[in-house]
Amino acid sequence: MDFNFFKIADRLLLDWVNKNAQLINIQKESCLIDESKMLNSIFILVSGSLEVIKSVKDSDPLVLSTLNEGAMIGEMSFMLASNPSASVISKSEIEILKIDFQLLRNEFLRNKLLSRSFYKLISIKLCYQLLTQNKLIGYSHSKYNDEREPLRKFISLFSTLNEIDIDWISKKSKLITFQKEDFVINQGEMLNYVYIVLSGKGDVLLNVDEQNKTVGISKRGELLGETSMLIEEQKYASASIKAITQMDLLAISRNTLYEKINEDFDFAIRFYKGLAIMLSQRSRDQLKRLDIEFQFYEYNKYDIKSDFEEDELNLELMSSISKASNHFDRLCNQLYST
Repeated sequence: MDFNFFKIADRLLLDWVNKNAQLINIQKESCLIDESKMLNSIFILVSGSLEVIKSVKDSDPLVLSTLNEGAMIGEMSFMLASNPSASVISKSEIEILKIDFQLLRNEFLRNKLLSRSFYKLISIKLCYQLLTQNKLIGYSHSKYNDEREPLRKFISLFSTLNEIDIDWISKKSKLITFQKEDFVINQGEMLNYVYIVLSGKGDVLLNVDEQNKTVGISKRGELLGETSMLIEEQKYASASIKAITQMDLLAISRNTLYEKINEDFDFAIRFYKGLAIMLSQRSRDQLKRLDIEFQFYEYNKYDIKSDFEEDELNLELMSSISKASNHFDRLCNQLYST
């Protein structure tokens, strides 16, 4: 099943988009998104088709995918405040909805319900995208690995939560330890818990042609099981996790998390926002691993670009790192002390 905004978005979000988005018509073979330029809008395809392409030095562009009705484009740039990962070209005459980033940000400040719905929808869309990317990696020979990955996980997930959230998660969770070579999760099994990796690391394995292929590594700060929580048709684990060191995991019941999200709108916003940022970064990591991330995006410069000056940006990033690290340490201390 492919992601379709018009089939997955709730009524509140659909009504807001219909009222506030700008409907534009674009001719065939027009460039909607240029990978070399900053993006300031999210797009939702109403009719026609788009082609996602990646520039390749001294070669023809690489076609990554074809997008049809209901496709959403630009959400990763919105979440990460960074350049798009690829260019998007119209394959036919299209109708598309355009929503300016600033319009969304302003609306989120005054409309908690809409904020929760949109961050959740972005997370769902990125889960679909990552399922496709996992398959691409499974059939590739890529060896890419980024040792700075845990830092980004800290920033994306734990900086959006507050201390009250951390204390609640700690109270409602349990600590589980897996030894080296243990399977933490088995592909195809029903998942009743969402996990956070507190220590250690494990291989993410995808069964390809009856063989397990490593498509990633789960490390400290990683969230596991979010896809089965977000996508109704994906109740079963889409990949296996095999410990390559001893791994300590926090486990929280999906039902408990659902109840909290439904009862506490502020928590839901913070949780889904952190999830959307984390999944955006994970998708970019995978694109890099597939060697299709464009050349000037360098992971040793985790540069969340914005309208701030460079020195202000560095201070903001340092603050996020400090906040996330403190929250993660708080969570670990509480779990290990019980």
